[in-house]
Amino acid sequence: MRHWLAATLSIACICLCAPSAFAQEQKTIDDALTVSYEGKCLDHASLSSAVAQWLGGDSVDSELSVGVQGADKPAPHARFEMRRVDEVLAVRQFQGLKGGCDDLQKALPFAIAIAIDARVVQARDASLPVPSARPDATTATLPQADLAPNVEAKQPEPLQITVVKAAATPVAQPTAHAFRLILQTQWLRAVAPENAWAAQAGLSYEVARWLDVELGALASWPDTATLAVGQAKFTLAGTIIQACARHVSAVVARACLGSAAGVVRAEGSGYLQDLSSTGTWFAGIGGADVSWPARSRLAVRVSGQILPAVRRPSYTVTDTNANEAGRLQAPTVGATVALGFSMAL
Repeated sequence: MRHWLAATLSIACICLCAPSAFAQEQKTIDDALTVSYEGKCLDHASLSSAVAQWLGGDSVDSELSVGVQGADKPAPHARFEMRRVDEVLAVRQFQGLKGGCDDLQKALPFAIAIAIDARVVQARDASLPVPSARPDATTATLPQADLAPNVEAKQPEPLQITVVKAAATPVAQPTAHAFRLILQTQWLRAVAPENAWAAQAGLSYEVARWLDVELGALASWPDTATLAVGQAKFTLAGTIIQACARHVSAVVARACLGSAAGVVRAEGSGYLQDLSSTGTWFAGIGGADVSWPARSRLAVRVSGQILPAVRRPSYTVTDTNANEAGRLQAPTVGATVALGFSMAL
């Protein structure tokens, strides 16, 4: 009996005197947090610092990881996902904030801290007014007044990390405004034998953050050229398909490659016998465009393209002796310059 009591007291002493042997492994918030954000609103250092201030410490469970994604355009928005190893514990997204970047900088670290340890809200006054921001159903709500963490407040005693699981099923965040309508007018020195003005309409789809696919159609106004003793009036139409690598900063710049095909119709006048003819054309496309945001969904667009001809129509007039009296042919390498706008759908 005495041996049993002595063993029991020894085990109790070990448990009380060496709690570090049973402590949960920890890592810093800076290591647990990964940030993938396009723009200047959020960065890794300031976000991890704000989360640490809300929690009152810099240590979290070593198995926790928090991934943040977002961008400044078209308006500041973000989404975070918290995991323990392979298990998704919480998903929150922030968009449609009235205060834009300022609200996002205040709401996001608070929400991450709440997801890591819900007891952090005990340090806030529940009577404070609700925020002016209107996030969606999965966005955390925080007080508007005194939103910066109070670094001078008395730090709470160390607490064991408690993970709060999200009530909603995690869903993938959709790409905002994936489709864009493009309308423009352009000057053509390609396809037709003479220069022409054309209108173009297209639809662009955002395949990835850096890649667009664009499909368009164009038609020209009639243009007249002298051909031998008479004149020929040319009208062209065609379709365009291209892929564009995109870079977003203060403006949106794209470099594009693709192809175009269509028809050119010529109508002659002033000859002994006036005839009409239709020829097909096919060309490659290489070019670039730049868009400047004018409103939330509208941007002014300028572009330039080079069109190396693969198939180009030619037009010939012969005299009564079947001798060639005149010829017109489209250039081997053409060019276009366009001005218009694009609108997010």
